[in-house]
Amino acid sequence: MVSESVLFGVEGHVGTITLNRPERRNALNFEMRERLAQGLRDFEANSEVRIVVLEGAPPSFCAGVDLSESPPSRGHVLADAPVSVSAPFAEFSKPLFASVNGAAAGGGLEIALACDFIIASTSAKFMLPEVRIGSIPGGGGTQRLLRAIPPAVAARMLYTGDAMSAQRAFDYGLVTELVEPDDLHARSRELAHQIAQNAPLSLAAIKQCLKVSLNSPLDVGLAVERGLWGQLTTSEDRAEGRAAFGEKRPPDFKGR
Repeated sequence: MVSESVLFGVEGHVGTITLNRPERRNALNFEMRERLAQGLRDFEANSEVRIVVLEGAPPSFCAGVDLSESPPSRGHVLADAPVSVSAPFAEFSKPLFASVNGAAAGGGLEIALACDFIIASTSAKFMLPEVRIGSIPGGGGTQRLLRAIPPAVAARMLYTGDAMSAQRAFDYGLVTELVEPDDLHARSRELAHQIAQNAPLSLAAIKQCLKVSLNSPLDVGLAVERGLWGQLTTSEDRAEGRAAFGEKRPPDFKGR
């Protein structure tokens, strides 16, 4: 699966998505949005893919939506779309993380926020500048940012449109890991392959639990967790995991 604007790949059990419009700082146009949604559907259907990494072609992660795609007086074409640009990422059922090198601005930050977590280079910066052009984030930015960092810090970012540095993003927990720019690609692959070694049914179940925990009372989340735990007790992968542990060998998970 290759296009000019988005590159897709599979490395073992790891799916990769690369935003590939470096001349536009990987700004999202409508074609990219369609390709991203279809690519995520393809990864959903591919039982070999256990985790997906989202990244941008250097030097930026994503500058947001491409405002040059339609005249300002008519509004941006994505504003008339039935779902937000981040929706396919938020709905993805497998682990998904963003690897951010350079700027993640506007819709670029929103798709990163829709991932399970973010790792970044020390050169990364994060911002939601929509207030400066008479708009607001429309892809979940006002909601997910407040769930990712302290509400007062998020409010200041949203009201000012100011950028947050990689170090501050790490300090506040928006980013889980910082590495040097030249090391980010290799580190993201290393981390993805580490996660992909785990049982795919367990990874999918944990993803379900994480989603429920953000949107439901504790008792509902605990009930979902217990139900999924019960389902996994009869899986072939759980039996394989226990056998491999006893035999001191790497497990060979099949997703069954």
